[in-house]
Amino acid sequence: MNQYKINNYNEVINDMGTYRVIAGNLKRGFSTFIGWTDSDSTHYDILFTYGCTGEGCYQRGLRITDLFVSIMSIGSFGFKADSPKDVAYIAEKLFNDRIDDSVERVTQLINGIIYALQEQE
Repeated sequence: MNQYKINNYNEVINDMGTYRVIAGNLKRGFSTFIGWTDSDSTHYDILFTYGCTGEGCYQRGLRITDLFVSIMSIGSFGFKADSPKDVAYIAEKLFNDRIDDSVERVTQLINGIIYALQEQE
């Protein structure tokens, strides 16, 4: 059974179980909101949405089939869930081009979820 990996402060951390739980929730139509840490003092509250409904013409290449990632008070974007994303791309879309260890770990989280979504198809 897959479970979130949780640290001693009850924060979600990167782990294959974490990726699979989130992907499973998303595949069942549930947006998923987590309190996540990079395990190095950074905490983000992150909302994942996948397979939403919508209408109209979207800009910036967004599609309703994207994996939407919203990091509260930081940024949000929709990523095509077909392949891993480069840290520079994640940094551009979510963090105003800032790249540091935390952004690299968020990239690992997003890529892990993308991998787990592909696994479940």
